[in-house]
Amino acid sequence: MEIYIIIWLLWAVVGAIIGNAKARPAAGAILGLLLGPIGWLLMMVALDNRPKCPECGGRAVQGARKCIHCGSILACSKPSKKDRTDSTNLAKTEQLAFQGLVEARNYLKAGKKEVAVHVLKDIIEKYPDTDAAAKAKEILK
Repeated sequence: MEIYIIIWLLWAVVGAIIGNAKARPAAGAILGLLLGPIGWLLMMVALDNRPKCPECGGRAVQGARKCIHCGSILACSKPSKKDRTDSTNLAKTEQLAFQGLVEARNYLKAGKKEVAVHVLKDIIEKYPDTDAAAKAKEILK
């Protein structure tokens, strides 16, 4: 009886290995577990989930930035954690600069022009590459 369980689990492992080659290890393991060698065959003919290189048409490793065959940059690669962090920081910077613009507008409405000018200059100095800094320069002209 134990031999059947070992064979059954072995079928799942082989299915996972075949599925991993197509970026679908879980599907391969499930098919191997449930259908054995028939599941392996189904996994072999299943669609490949790996990204396709736009230059040479070869299949790249999941998450790769460059093709392993020709070295071209893959457009479908996901941004790295650093890129996502940078874009999050940029969004926060834009938000802070925009809040400064709102603050400067409120000072102008209250008749405190000198304070508003100081806030606008701070925006330009602290956040030079933002849309809010461009708007602050426009207001100061």
